[in-house]
Amino acid sequence: MESKPETSAEIPCFLAASQIFMIHGRGAYEAWMVRRPDNTHLQLVDSDYYSWPSQEAAGKVLEFLNHYLKTEACPAPERVGIQMRLGNQRWNWRKEPNWPVPGTEYIKWHFRHEQSLATTPPALGSSDARFSYSAQKRLTGDNGVSFQSLPFEEDVEMAGHLAATLCISSTAPDADVVVLAWAIDEHGRAVAYGANSNEPEPLAKGFLRVSHRKTNPEQSLPWRPWYTHLQNDLMPLQGPGDVVEITVEIMPAARVRKGWILRVDICPSENQPNIPEYNGPSMRLWYGETHSQSTLDTLHVGGKRTKFIMCPVVPRSEDYPGCIT
Repeated sequence: MESKPETSAEIPCFLAASQIFMIHGRGAYEAWMVRRPDNTHLQLVDSDYYSWPSQEAAGKVLEFLNHYLKTEACPAPERVGIQMRLGNQRWNWRKEPNWPVPGTEYIKWHFRHEQSLATTPPALGSSDARFSYSAQKRLTGDNGVSFQSLPFEEDVEMAGHLAATLCISSTAPDADVVVLAWAIDEHGRAVAYGANSNEPEPLAKGFLRVSHRKTNPEQSLPWRPWYTHLQNDLMPLQGPGDVVEITVEIMPAARVRKGWILRVDICPSENQPNIPEYNGPSMRLWYGETHSQSTLDTLHVGGKRTKFIMCPVVPRSEDYPGCIT
């Protein structure tokens, strides 16, 4: 008799998720979704893993070990803990009963042909706009194309999965698409969101190679596409006139303050030389540069293509400022 595969394990599990380091970060979120919730604990730490070995984080691990290895009389850590980045090396700790955060509202910021972001879609019959840019990473100037919102009228907290739905074409058979979301303060500076760094850092980011855009509809969610990444599912572009729709997954946890601006860059790489002192990781060193100097990628917005970035807005919480308790 063939046994059915188990979708969850009985052993208690402590999951640590980085917020914008996409290579390993997604595994913790996916594990959470298939685990038993009563013995699993999800902790969303700083933008990457480098600040994870801290005194506060070690205390969470000890709580987990004491509760499950010593006695249940020892308090267990919260089911979901989130290091909410406030910018400029400030943060607080949110304790939540579930993930995604209860009360999450998904807000769509639409890309407009005048390079603005708005929560209202363009009017029917609006003009179609094309933004072409070099597929090579830029060492100076602008990398890709940028869109900006008006200043926020109140503080907004985002925690969860974003998804950018875009229309892309290229003069090459393939294209790399990187989405960088920034908070720009009242002085025009990109906010530093790392809890242990004062260098500018994206609020959130995501990336996708266009030929890998095939998704599994049974596993995909509106806020989290599930790419198959199978050889037989690769879909090269068929020339400059082949405009395809892609959805890029992104994950953050941060606050955008009143008066700040949301800026979203659509780029061919994680470099952004027009953000002073920003040093983006060279992801293409890992999977190879594939484009010639003359290759142009194009983002299509407006007209019938009302494309957007969907952001998870959660109820405001002050909780525990600057510490994990």
